Amino acid sequence: MALVFPRDMAPGVRWKTPVLRQKFVQEVSRTRRGDLQAKDYGSFWIAEFTSVPLRLVAAEAAMADFDSLRGSVQPFFVTPTHRPFPSAVTSAAALDGASPVIASIRADNSAITISGLPAGLELSRGDFLSIQTSVPGIEFFRLARGGIADGAGVTPMLELGQPLRPSVARGDAITLVNPPVEMLMQPDGVEDRFISESHKTISFKAQQVIR
Repeated sequence: MALVFPRDMAPGVRWKTPVLRQKFVQEVSRTRRGDLQAKDYGSFWIAEFTSVPLRLVAAEAAMADFDSLRGSVQPFFVTPTHRPFPSAVTSAAALDGASPVIASIRADNSAITISGLPAGLELSRGDFLSIQTSVPGIEFFRLARGGIADGAGVTPMLELGQPLRPSVARGDAITLVNPPVEMLMQPDGVEDRFISESHKTISFKAQQVIR
C-alpha cells in the first residue's frame, strides 16, 4: 500500500515529553529611553517530542515511519497527545456526533464562536483545536479563554492564542479531538538513542507548515 502524506506520526508511540509551543516572529528594538518596541509578523508552532523507553522492535518500526518523511521533504501531522480532547470532558466520546464549525469571527480576528457542539459542552483555556480551511490547509490554536456552549450548541466568543490568518472563514470545520497541526521535520530533527541493550528513545523536532 502506498504511503499517504501528510499522516499522523504520533499514535503508536508513547511520548514522555510531547511539547508544542508557539514561536513568535517579531522585530524588537528599543527607544532612546530603553523601552522595548516589537513589530509582530505572526507565529508558528514548534514540536519537540521525546518518547518513553521503547523496545527495539517498536523503536525501529517508528524510525522506519520517520525515515519515510525523507528528512524535511514530506509533511506529517502532530497531535497534542498530552491533551487530546477538551479538558472539561472525561473522554473523546463526549463529542461523538458533533460537527463543530466556526459560527462567527470577531472583527480583530482574535476570537471566534463555535456552533455544532453538544449543549453545555465547556471549552477551557489551554484546550487545542484545529481549523480546516479552504486553501486547503490546517490552522492550529490553543485557547486563551474558553466558554460553555448554550442550549443550541453555540459558544460565546472564545479568545485565541494568536490571530486568525486570512484563509480562515466562517463555516470552516473545527477538530477538537486529536486536533492535528501539519508540520515538516527540522533538518536532522529525528534522533534515536540506545538507553540500554534492549531499549531506545526517539525524539524529533518539527515546525508548522503555513499554507
